[in-house]
Amino acid sequence: MAISSNTMRGISLFCRVIETISALIVLGITAWAVETSKTVTVIYSLVIACLTVFYALLLFVFAFFSSKKTIFHVISTMIDLFLAFFWIAAFVLLANNFNDTGCRVNHWHGILVCSRQHTVEAFAFIAFFFTLVAAIFSALTVYAMAKERREDEPPHREKTATPSTVAETIPETHASTEQTVNNVV
Repeated sequence: MAISSNTMRGISLFCRVIETISALIVLGITAWAVETSKTVTVIYSLVIACLTVFYALLLFVFAFFSSKKTIFHVISTMIDLFLAFFWIAAFVLLANNFNDTGCRVNHWHGILVCSRQHTVEAFAFIAFFFTLVAAIFSALTVYAMAKERREDEPPHREKTATPSTVAETIPETHASTEQTVNNVV
């Protein structure tokens, strides 16, 4: 039994909601941390979280108008793949920056914030995972929509070949060549 495109869209929407919630958590913590810690890792994570939230808001608005169009899902799949790449890069940067030093070193606001660092790291990975899953299900939605469209089309009737229809399909250039061959012989 094949899964319908409506089911694929629902799963993709669920993944995007989880992705947006994770991005909001990363956005909140990194916005708090960027006040004193202006490292590349914090700023990059903040920018990716902002882009993801902005993209999600646009996507939720446009989904009501064009969710049945194939081009909408193709574009959202491509953007999701780029965002997934950006999220995995943010996760790697966060893991390299925070995990090579212990909690005794204070990174943010001069206070011990290991729980916030680990929270940002975890939700960056969750955002990556659900962005990638949303991209996969969006691509599967395109495939299911194309398959449903093919199934809805009526089959084409075969035309039977009769001598009169075959003669009608021969171009006149071939017919005139045959006449000159017959005249020569």
